[in-house]
Order: sequence, then C-alpha cells, then structure tokens
Amino acid sequence: MRSWLFAALFLLLGSAAAQAQATITLDSFGLDVEDDGATLAPQPQGEMAQCLLDQANCDNAEYKGATQLSIDDVVNLQIVDHEDIDENAAGLNQSPGNTASPTLPTLDVEILFDYDSDTLRADQGAKLNELIGLMNDPAFAGYRFGIIGHTDAKGDPAYNRDLSYRRAAAVIAYIADYGGIASGRLVARGLGADQLKAPADPFGAINRRVQLVAIPVKQ
Repeated sequence: MRSWLFAALFLLLGSAAAQAQATITLDSFGLDVEDDGATLAPQPQGEMAQCLLDQANCDNAEYKGATQLSIDDVVNLQIVDHEDIDENAAGLNQSPGNTASPTLPTLDVEILFDYDSDTLRADQGAKLNELIGLMNDPAFAGYRFGIIGHTDAKGDPAYNRDLSYRRAAAVIAYIADYGGIASGRLVARGLGADQLKAPADPFGAINRRVQLVAIPVKQ
C-alpha cells in the first residue's frame, strides 16, 4: 500500500513541476501544414529535442553532450543490432567515400540521485516527464532510445559501472511505467566513470548524469 502511495505522489509531484518548468508538453505536439493542406513531417518540440538533434547549436550546458556515439558504438554496447538500424534516416546518410560510422543524436540529462542510491528522487519528476515528452514526440516515433548511466570517478570502477546501470534502469522503469513508452524501445547501459563529462574535474557532480542516444530503426 505504501509503495502505491509513493508512486502516486511521485507522479503527481513530477507532473505539477513539469507544468511549470518543462519546455515540452503533450499539448505542444503537432503537425506542420502547408497552405495547400498537405501535412508535413512532425517537427520536434522544445529545447531538449532541439539539442538532441543539433548538438552543434545547443546552448544548454547541461544538454551539451561530452561524447558522441556512433552506430558502431551502440552496436558494440548491444543497444541495438546493426541490421535493425535505419541508416537511410535523415542525418545518417554519408557522403561518397566516407567510411566512418555515422554519429547518432545524443544529449546529456542531469537526473540527480542521492549518494550511492539508484532510487529516483521525487524532485526529479519534471526532468523525467520532459524526457517522456520528447520520446512521445511524433518526430521520434521511429526511434529506439538508449539510456546510458555515468558516474564521477570516485570509488571502485566496477561498482560505479553497476551503479550507473542501475540508475539508467531506474530512469527507464519510470519512463515505461508512466510515459506509455514501449519497453522494447528503451535500453539501459552503464559506463561508470569511463566517459567523464569534465575530465579536469573527475569527482565533480557534472559527471553524474544519464546520456540519451536516439537510434532510428527500421519499421
């Protein structure tokens, strides 16, 4: 009974905060329509979605990713099989002669946890609901999402990798439970302190984050 009440309170607090803070809401989704009535492809809404798709022009220090992830990276991390990736999706087409693995849309999101805990805090509801809004955006209907956990460099590397995975899994559990996102579109991975956001400040809180990578998949 207590766990049910906590879940309901968590969702209520997150939803109320999201209305005040989030830049993406379900009401903001829509299709662009030309003068002749033809419907264009949906465009992603909000700063988080825009930064995901255009890191080069992202001015948000939090969302600005420290590392890029390529198709080869997500395959090696077993987030998705190579044959499932839609390499003809917008932004992934390569110029002739370019043999490098195309990079994928990615951004960092600071979702705070208490020390040595993988339990989601109620005050993180707004950020989590913003992630749900992004994933429900029609512009990302054909994407699978990897949630990659990161820690700072304090502590045992193996323990940090496990902790970062458990935190990423907690984020995915919330998104799947409260966001209506099919669990098959969500994959958790943990890298511990292997990819610090601020190598010059290895123990800094900025390194404790989850990284979202969006992968276009064949339908």
